[in-house]
Amino acid sequence: MEGKKGISEDWLSLWIGLCIFVLGLGLFAGLDLLGWGVKTSVWTDITKALSPVSGTLKGMPGLTSLLLTYVFMLVIMEIGAIVMGVNVGRFMLGFTLVFWIGFGCWLLGHFGYIAATDAAKAGIGWSLKLTGEAGFIVALIVGLIVGNFFTKLAGTLQEATRPELYVKTAIVIMGAGLGVKAAEAAGLAVSGTRFNYAYGKLMLWSGRPDAWTDARSWLKRGAFAHLAIANPKTAPYGLAAEQVMDRLGVLSLLQGKLVRGDSLSQTFQFVVSGNAAAGFVAASQVKAWKGSGTLWEVPQDLYAPIEQQAVLLGRGESNPAAAAFLGFLKGEAARDVIRSYGYGVE
Repeated sequence: MEGKKGISEDWLSLWIGLCIFVLGLGLFAGLDLLGWGVKTSVWTDITKALSPVSGTLKGMPGLTSLLLTYVFMLVIMEIGAIVMGVNVGRFMLGFTLVFWIGFGCWLLGHFGYIAATDAAKAGIGWSLKLTGEAGFIVALIVGLIVGNFFTKLAGTLQEATRPELYVKTAIVIMGAGLGVKAAEAAGLAVSGTRFNYAYGKLMLWSGRPDAWTDARSWLKRGAFAHLAIANPKTAPYGLAAEQVMDRLGVLSLLQGKLVRGDSLSQTFQFVVSGNAAAGFVAASQVKAWKGSGTLWEVPQDLYAPIEQQAVLLGRGESNPAAAAFLGFLKGEAARDVIRSYGYGVE
C-alpha cells in the first residue's frame, strides 16, 4: 500500500503471531488462555453450533465464546490499526462488519443440509456433503454480491479489507490452536526441562571462488543479479538474513535482487546452480558441501539467535532413557558432535 505511515502488514502479522504463540504457551503453566476461542460445528439446531475450542471450558455458552473471540480480535486489530498508521475509526467499523459478515457466512456454511458428510448421523434426510468449508463458498458469494450491488457498504469495508493481513493472522492463530490442542492432549512437556542444545550459524556463501574479499562491501555495492535467502516468514535463517541486511543498511537496496527459497535447501540450491550469485545459508550446509566457494561467517551480533531446543515430553518423564538422552545432549561429547556439523553451542 502506498502512503503507509507505520508498521507493515508483514511485521504486524509477525507480532500478532508472537502474541498468540506466547498466550498459547500458558497451557504449560496450567493456564488455558486461548481455550475460550469459538469453534463452529455442523448444526441443524443453531443453539448447538458454537462452543469453545477447549474441552475444559465446555460449560461456557457458545455465544459467550463468540463474543470473547470478537472482542479479542477487535483489541488486537485496533492496536494493529494504530501501529499501521491507518484511520482507526474507519478501520474498526470496517473490521466489525467484516468479522460479523464473515462469521455469519462461516456459520451458514456449517448448516447440516450443506455441510454434513453423514446425513443420517446428523438426523436429516439429505445433505450436499460440502463439509464446514462450504463457509468459504458462502463468503465468496456474499463478497461478490456486496462488491457489485452494495458499493456504499463495500466502501465502508474498504479500510479493513486486508486479505493478506487476515490470512497471515489466521495462519498463526491456527498454528497456536494446534499447539494448544497438542499440549492439552499429550501433557506435552515437563516444566523446567527445556534448554538450548545448539545455535544455528548463518553464512553468506557463494559457489564462486574469490566472489568477494570484504563481504560487507560486496553487499553494499550490490553488483550482482540475485541474492538468495530463505523465506523469512517461514524459515528462521531467512528472518536472520533480513536482520543482517537491515543492520548493515542494505535491505532496501537489495530488495529487488532477493530470491526467496521455500526452504533452506532450496535456497542453497539457488546458489549451487548459479542462479544466485550468493546466498545466506546455514553453516551446516556449507560444511556438508564438498565444493569450493567463498564464504563469510556472519557475526552473531547481526541477527537474533537461531535456537535449537530440546525438551522432555510429559510421557517420557518416567522413562530413564529419555532423561539420559537429554543428559547426553548437555555433555561435552554431544557438544563436540554438534560443533562438527557447523552449529554453535553455549
